[in-house]
Amino acid sequence: MPGPILVLRPTVDEARRFSRQRLDPMIATTPVLNDLVREARSREGGNSLLIKEFPGGVLFLTGSNSATGVKSMPIRWLPWSATVAEFIPAKEDPLRLKNWVNSVLGETWEERGETVDPESLLGRAERYPAEVPSGVGVLVASVDVQGDRLECAVKGFGVAEESWLIAFSQFHGDPGRDKVWHELDQFLGQMFTHESGQQVPISCVTVDSGGHHSEQVYRFCRARIDRRVFAIRGGSEKGKPVVGRPTTNNRYRAKLFTLCVDTAKEIVFSRLRIGTPGPGYCHLPEWIDEEYIAQLTAEKAIRKWIKNRGTVREWVKTRERNEALDLEVYCLAALYILGPTLVKSLPERAAALDCKTESPVADEAPPGPALQRRRGWIDGWRG
Repeated sequence: MPGPILVLRPTVDEARRFSRQRLDPMIATTPVLNDLVREARSREGGNSLLIKEFPGGVLFLTGSNSATGVKSMPIRWLPWSATVAEFIPAKEDPLRLKNWVNSVLGETWEERGETVDPESLLGRAERYPAEVPSGVGVLVASVDVQGDRLECAVKGFGVAEESWLIAFSQFHGDPGRDKVWHELDQFLGQMFTHESGQQVPISCVTVDSGGHHSEQVYRFCRARIDRRVFAIRGGSEKGKPVVGRPTTNNRYRAKLFTLCVDTAKEIVFSRLRIGTPGPGYCHLPEWIDEEYIAQLTAEKAIRKWIKNRGTVREWVKTRERNEALDLEVYCLAALYILGPTLVKSLPERAAALDCKTESPVADEAPPGPALQRRRGWIDGWRG
């Protein structure tokens, strides 16, 4: 029995292409259809690229990205029982569920993914009793290289990898020139004051080499290998350890560690979801602001279908700037580069730092050149 028909494509533009490239040629070359459907003419309101009238009915074409267009169509929709019957088997399969949302509900599919609530992180900001609070057993740092600046974060790790964000600074300038690297070197060479009064150095530094300034990164790291300053780059493999064995296949023979970014981000996000201090918990200082938190939570994990591989997890940005997240990942890599023996010894190291002495913690990297005090948080972002 003739009646209204809806052809739903992913987008309105796709619906137009489908009509022009497939539907119109089929109607023109099929005599029975050609007799029923008039030729599309822009001046005839009853028949156009997206509307095809025929005796007793009409065919509408639109895109699932046009919710208003879909809902305004005079189509006989499925009864509620049939809609539910289609939903139940689709809800456990992301691809079938996406198709159900697009075609049955007439709504645009949104990949919700796995992420962290920024407000909950901002609410946990706390005042530390010192630069380095009790509980920290080792300090590590990471450096993200941008086109017009370097960004550096310092983190402390303790028992069961409970962590504290200790410091953050930006160094504005061309990473292709030495000045900004000299400023970074001074920052990394300073000591940090523990709650006990001890002075604590940074034990390992990871520097991102994946951008346009890899030569400068290799040169900087090679000259500071005795201070455990290492070049890193992100890898595309999944299911691997956070860091693998280093290579030295560069002109400076600098050690280069490749990270399994997928594994590292899974660890970081799982720990950001921990709500109470203890194993894995991430402490955030009182000077943290909304922009840093937004960057820290700037990605989400979605499930994506890839041919011959099935459903895989993929990390996608929810905003453009995500430097804070990258720094968090690189700090985790710095901890693991120090090795499992050190990680296992974090309880003893934290206890040793809690002792009120003035000597730095043993077996650390030697201090660098003359130190500069780090700039304030607000100056760092607005610099």
